[in-house]
Amino acid sequence: MIREVLEGMLHADMAGTVLFDALERAGEEPTTREGWIDFVAGPLGEAVAERTSDDERDLVVARITQILGSIRESQPDERPSRRSQAPTHRFPTMSGPTRMLIFAGSHRLGRRLKSALGAQCAPVVFEALPRMNELAHDFEPQMLVVDLTDPPSSGLDELVAQASRNLGPDVLVLIWDEGSRIGQALSEAFEQSGRRVSWIDRREGVNPLLDLIRATRS
Repeated sequence: MIREVLEGMLHADMAGTVLFDALERAGEEPTTREGWIDFVAGPLGEAVAERTSDDERDLVVARITQILGSIRESQPDERPSRRSQAPTHRFPTMSGPTRMLIFAGSHRLGRRLKSALGAQCAPVVFEALPRMNELAHDFEPQMLVVDLTDPPSSGLDELVAQASRNLGPDVLVLIWDEGSRIGQALSEAFEQSGRRVSWIDRREGVNPLLDLIRATRS
């Protein structure tokens, strides 16, 4: 709902950037209506104000807060059960959302990308490197995102070789990093393997990451 309101009041691409940035500032996603209201008044309002004006921020915050205030919170037994992160069928090869595998230590980046981009992306997060073969076959990803801001506990040393064996040659690799030597070395290793790779510095903002994801959509 928050993303839809932002898309209606701001430029559509700006809406995704603002929401991702606000979630980064908040650290953890709220779990209650009151928590989301605080999020809108705080991190989201700050992210909007940096890109527009104080007046527009006030309008956005007021509109979203009004809608949140009208939503009845579900009781615990009304909440839907959490579905598996793995897809149940193959997605179309040339249309629909950007299908991406995210190699990371948690689902944090995947949740934020889904919040920011909605139906534009379909992220599947995995931490165990041996799962790549299964996911590559069932999911047919267009992109592999390596989250070095939240890295998996193991597997980075084998990642390039596994990708070469399991991923098609057209799969783009994105390395989400903070300018580390590991990120540079991993980027160079993927390039040497003949893979297209983009090493994105998180400190420069999320726009390069979101733009590359949007660019893969047919």
